[in-house]
Amino acid sequence: MKFFQYFIVSSIVAACAIYYAYILHEQFYPTVLHLMTDRLCVLGLGNFGFSLALGVANVIIRVMFVTIQDDESHEVVSKAKYAIIEICIALTSFHSSLTVSVLVLFTCLLFMKIFHWLAQMRMENFARAVAMQISGLRLIMGLLMLLTTDVFIGGILAYISYQEQSVEMQVLFAFEFCILAVSMLGEVSRFIVLTIDRRYEGRWEYKPIVIFRNLRVRVQHFIAYRRIVKVIDTQFPTLTSTEIEETGRDLRCVICFYDMTHGGKELPCRHVFHLSCLKRWFEQKQDCPMCRAKIDADYTSLSKQQQLRQRIGNRLLIQQQR
Repeated sequence: MKFFQYFIVSSIVAACAIYYAYILHEQFYPTVLHLMTDRLCVLGLGNFGFSLALGVANVIIRVMFVTIQDDESHEVVSKAKYAIIEICIALTSFHSSLTVSVLVLFTCLLFMKIFHWLAQMRMENFARAVAMQISGLRLIMGLLMLLTTDVFIGGILAYISYQEQSVEMQVLFAFEFCILAVSMLGEVSRFIVLTIDRRYEGRWEYKPIVIFRNLRVRVQHFIAYRRIVKVIDTQFPTLTSTEIEETGRDLRCVICFYDMTHGGKELPCRHVFHLSCLKRWFEQKQDCPMCRAKIDADYTSLSKQQQLRQRIGNRLLIQQQR
């Protein structure tokens, strides 16, 4: 009722301003010029435009959200205060470019942010809901409508800035609408994931915890595998086929049962295998294929590497002396 009274008063004030300008000049062009230059007329028409925007916003809210809860209204008011301050601070950098179109864009951006905040809060309620409700269809339609509006307005502003070669107000508002579009795209993706999740698995308390444990174990195994492969490539010594023959070892890899004609990698337990075979083996286990000795993924000590090479050199020297 209060909004209806405010809208009626604003309409009367705007009509009086237009009537006064027309009576004063009695021609169309001078009347329009007077309405755009006189401060009181601009104030009255701007107030009417704001009340009209509030009316459109109320209609959209009725269609998308039906009613607004008290906690939602308080949250929107608190966020709107900071949003207005942030936009006003940003506009101070372009004070020379402030026009009526900029004020219209400012109002449109503020209303779009309010719609996005309400949609995000309704999305939180939908995520906590026990079962799928009829309001879910209204919610996804509202999310898609907001996403389309963000992309449309942002695209128009980007096109205008590109055509006019301007990097001022249009670019600022274009980035703001692009940010809103990205956030709304995330909410749409979240709605789709929640819908599919409820369709196939039900609520979270019915999901097996072992799924998350398996995921954690797989990630840990993958990280350990990458560390071991890096250690093998950089720190474990590579023996040629000649060096393996001089040590009196078998030239056959026990993983693939092929001869090591091009040499192989020696593990700390002194067993030699093909590098490619070791990489495939370590995808499943992190131990030696023969003696099952644990391979340390943090094998980064230079002294251990030097000691291993020294032992290999001593064995080669003993074989040559024999």
